[in-house]
This record gives sequence, C-alpha cells and structure tokens, in this order.
Amino acid sequence: KPAATIAELSKIDSALAQRLKDAVLPRTKLDLTNALASGITQKIGLALINILKNDFHCSSKGGIVRDIIVRNLTRFADVDMNAMSTLQIHTWRKTLDDMCATMKQNYNYTMQFCSSRHDSTGKQDGMIVYKDYKNNIEFEIVAPWNTKFYNPTDMDMSANNLIIIPGSNDLEQIVPIAMSATEIVQQLIHNPPQATPLKDIKWISGIGAKTGDGYSKTKWVVAEAAIQFNTTIMDKRLVKMRGKGYWLVEGAHMKANGNTVQLYHGTSKASATSILGSKQFRPGKSGNLGPGIYMSRDLRLCKQFGSYILSADVNPGKVVTVTGFVG
Repeated sequence: KPAATIAELSKIDSALAQRLKDAVLPRTKLDLTNALASGITQKIGLALINILKNDFHCSSKGGIVRDIIVRNLTRFADVDMNAMSTLQIHTWRKTLDDMCATMKQNYNYTMQFCSSRHDSTGKQDGMIVYKDYKNNIEFEIVAPWNTKFYNPTDMDMSANNLIIIPGSNDLEQIVPIAMSATEIVQQLIHNPPQATPLKDIKWISGIGAKTGDGYSKTKWVVAEAAIQFNTTIMDKRLVKMRGKGYWLVEGAHMKANGNTVQLYHGTSKASATSILGSKQFRPGKSGNLGPGIYMSRDLRLCKQFGSYILSADVNPGKVVTVTGFVG
C-alpha cells in the first residue's frame, strides 16, 4: 500500500501519529505562529510542512518527513519541496516571493530568495532555493518543469521515499517501490534505523570490514557498475547512509533474493487488462532485441510504449550486457 493513514500509524506509534496530525491537519494561525517562533526545530519543521501543504499546496518530502515526523529527531537542515503545480516558468520568482510575503504577514516568518538553477525555457534542472537565515533552514524547491529530476530514476533509498502532499492527510510514498509506507515507517523506527537501497546496486557476500548489511548481516551492498552510468553517485549515497547509522537491508519483497529488482512495463489499456486477468506476461513477437518481454526501471522509456504501466519484481538471473540495438 503506497500510503499510511493516521489511524494505521497510531497502532504502531501514537506519538508518531500525533506528529503526522500536527504536520497535515489544519491548525490555527496563532498555533502555527507560536510554533515557528518557538526556537524548537521539530516544532518549526512540523509547522512548515503544515503551512506549505495547506496554505500553498506544496509537497514536503525526504529528510524532513523521515527525520521530524517518523524518527522524532530534533534537527533538520533543509526542506525538500515540490512547488505548487501552478508555478510557471516566467513568473516563478514573483509567485514564490509572494508566498514569502504571505508567510511574513500571516506567521511572522521570514524566508528569502537564495539561488536558482534554471533558465527561462526550463531546460535546466529547475531547482530553486529560498532560505530562513535566522534558523539556517534551506527550502530546496523542485519546479514543475524540472525534467532532470525524475523520481523513479532518482530515488535512492526507502528511507528517503516519504512525502506529504496537498489534498491528503496520509503519509505517502514518492515512488511505489513494492514496499508499503507502513513497512518503510517500521524500518525507520527500528533500532538502528533501516534503509533499503533501491537502484543500481547489487548484494554481495560480506568480507572483512565490508560486511554487516542485509538481514543476515553477512552481506554488503555495492553500486552496480554494469548498470550505473556513474557509480560514484550511488557509492556516495551508500557511504552517506552508513555514516548516518543506517542498517542497509533488503526490501520486504527482496528478502528471499537480495538481487531482485522492480521493473516496469508500458502497454495499452487492453493489454494491461489482459495481463492482469491472466496473471502472466506473454513474450511479444518482435522488439529491438527480438521477441521477448520488455521491461525497464525507467518509466520515461516505458511510457513510449503505452500509458498503462505495470510493475513486477524480477530476478534477472543471467545478465547479458548489450551495447547496441539489433537491426
């Protein structure tokens, strides 16, 4: 299940459920103003998530949701945001400056423009940064036209896959990853906290200092050079999560085989209905590499073959690297 409700989370941890309520349910202006002025980082974080969601229709995701709502930590460095869907390329600065003016007027909270990385055509990555200099909090805003940031290919860890979105009071997932939101929460509140690497990695037998990963604590996770264009990116993410004290484990759907991957298949509505009805894929008669079942981790590629997307857990078995296409 992609989302976890307040009621479901209250059965796991009532204090966690209360933090989610504070983050998503409407609160009085006085209550939010006092929280922002409290100097208590956790209260500030919950108030910011609440205001961004309910006043400005922005999503908060990643670290602040993971650490403040779920893990009950007292510190966070930044707010990762998806901007309101109505944000436009040519008027983004005025829209966001107006948001800051409203924050100041309604809640006596000051955030100011810091930097942006995009051009007027939206061809660059569309990351916009505002900052609360008093509390040293950055707001890293992903613009709607940001085509370089694509969640299915950028999501690195289950621990970073939670989001608060406008129109919902649930704890949602950024990307469905064949683990429920509740399972991710249970990973995070475990001692030590757990995280499942999600892309371009492989599990190997641990040896020497490089062991201790996996539920067996006898494995090690490494970036998969054969499928990762830049292995240093995932290598750094693995090092970062270990440095934060996370125990890297297989996902709930990967316990039987740590090398299982989730892949996607784009097709038509009729074909999707047929596949789900028969509960099996049948090899196609043609394709760039010949007859077979074509699947990918990249939803952008899948959508070229149909607007209906199916997912499956796949054990690749023997892998052959192909450097070109069959004519």
